[in-house]
Amino acid sequence: MAVKKHPGGRPKWIPTPEQVEDIETMAKKGLTLEQIAGNLGVSYVTLNARSKELPEILEALKRGKARAINLVAGKLYQQALRGIPAAMIFWLKNCAGWRDRQEHSTPPGQPFEVVRKEPTVDEDAETASVLDKAFKS
Repeated sequence: MAVKKHPGGRPKWIPTPEQVEDIETMAKKGLTLEQIAGNLGVSYVTLNARSKELPEILEALKRGKARAINLVAGKLYQQALRGIPAAMIFWLKNCAGWRDRQEHSTPPGQPFEVVRKEPTVDEDAETASVLDKAFKS
């Protein structure tokens, strides 16, 4: 009769339901995969491999990250609506496609004239409407 050899090494790490919840919570707080692995007491390689094998880990990571993004985006949006210039600029650049670079052309030899126009009340209301629609979808 052949003697069965011990496979050796540690047993395969399978997270408990509580650990899956912890993974989502840590992802929501912005921790990296390496930091999450360290908090769980496993290596980055192990957590990364299990996230590919077990859909519940990958889903927990995605949900946590999505909730964090949603929370921060909502706060940014509220600050932009309150008229905080940095928040308004950041939101417009990242969500509305605005850019710093503007190209202007004038006929050769003609001076370039800048005319500053203050937005009207209707334009401000339209901008607020566009921002509301963007965050409701």
